Amino acid sequence: MIRPRTRHQIGLAELLGVRVAVSDPLISGITIDSRLVRPGDLYVALSGAHHHGAEFAQQAAAAGAVAILTDTAGSLLAQEVSLLGGWLGDGLPSWGKVKTHLDRVSPF
Repeated sequence: MIRPRTRHQIGLAELLGVRVAVSDPLISGITIDSRLVRPGDLYVALSGAHHHGAEFAQQAAAAGAVAILTDTAGSLLAQEVSLLGGWLGDGLPSWGKVKTHLDRVSPF
């Protein structure tokens, strides 16, 4: 889980280094554990040793996740889950952008 000590939000588009046409939700934390999601979080739902994180996408959304970063398999597993910021279905490439941004400038 990555959460700033002080409340700071960053636009999802800025975090990923992309432009968005419609919605750019503010991200206040990042987690890979759906049980730790707080309102405003980006939930990273990638494949694990026993489960795919997307299996827990509904719980993450109910806890307040505004967007979910997953891979193609995850998008298929949880395609019925609705989110403010939507799905980021390219998984590892987007995660690499998030990590690069966090290393450079993020308050997280």
